[in-house]
Amino acid sequence: MLWLLRATWVALPITAGTAATDALDGWSDAPRLVASVLLWAAWAAALLALLAPRPVGVTTVRTVAPLFLLASAVAAPATSGWSAIAALATTVLATVLALLPRWPRWASQRSRTGTSSASR
Repeated sequence: MLWLLRATWVALPITAGTAATDALDGWSDAPRLVASVLLWAAWAAALLALLAPRPVGVTTVRTVAPLFLLASAVAAPATSGWSAIAALATTVLATVLALLPRWPRWASQRSRTGTSSASR
């Protein structure tokens, strides 16, 4: 499941990024730049947390994923139909996977032993 969450998270800039770009299109330059930088920083922080899972990373991903779902829901009316559907579907999947109770156990076991639970 962790690999599916990682793959979904990597796909977010392609799917939800289009919707975010369309939603930010009408903004003036400075706020659009700040919003873009914040979105990229949140995405990168969660990606780092997924690639090197630790207990604090679980909190990061479980905070950022629902916020991205909210952002894609807000951006959906400003984009085309298929782009909105792709953004919502990807962020819903990422949020559901991030909130599953099982993957934090892998993160905590890995941080204590230094190995993944799959190698046992």
